[in-house]
Amino acid sequence: MMTEYKVWRSIVDYGLSQGWELLGACPPGGSVYVCNRCCLIDPETGKRDEPDILFKNGTTLIAVECKPRLSGLISTSKNSLNETDAEKLLRIAANFNTGIYNKQLSENYGIIEPVTLQIALGYSKGIRDNHFSISESFHHFIVTNNTVEYKN
Repeated sequence: MMTEYKVWRSIVDYGLSQGWELLGACPPGGSVYVCNRCCLIDPETGKRDEPDILFKNGTTLIAVECKPRLSGLISTSKNSLNETDAEKLLRIAANFNTGIYNKQLSENYGIIEPVTLQIALGYSKGIRDNHFSISESFHHFIVTNNTVEYKN
């Protein structure tokens, strides 16, 4: 079975192989950091979000949450705010669109030009994936063995 770490590592490696800049990556369990951590803080509420991976590809940021299976991203696992990873990404995207992260993006990552945000789910394809209804807001990184397919 594919582990969350293998999904995460495969997507990090894929993005780097595409020439994308890795702004931050928080591995599963958050104990071993081989990359910078990515942290976005809502200045109004103080809520702190750490997407598993944050890439920059030109003027596009790509925030990714990873799990071994799609079900773990959209239904079974909940964070301390009682939301799934998919709900967390949708909230980050809504906040991003208001501009509240602009100062942090400038100070922490040197991003001063206008950027757009894509949100993506990273997982290993399972036989029950077709049973899930997923918002069209999401892009997908599908990991199979040693390959990654990126779907818009």
